[in-house]
Amino acid sequence: MSNMSKDLKIEIAKEKIVDAINQINAEYELPLLILELILNSISNEVRNMRVANLKNERETLNKSETEVLE
Repeated sequence: MSNMSKDLKIEIAKEKIVDAINQINAEYELPLLILELILNSISNEVRNMRVANLKNERETLNKSETEVLE
């Protein structure tokens, strides 16, 4: 999988997520509004993870730059 393009990885991941959503929807028969609310909640969790990762990367980069200057 490491030699796949990022575009292909994104498409495969997206398909798997949609398949999982369809499976969950079929199993639990949730109203689409509830499903949408759940997906929005998950989206917020992913966004928070991304922001935390960016913060950590910036801190690491700043530390590296500071060490180089010393």
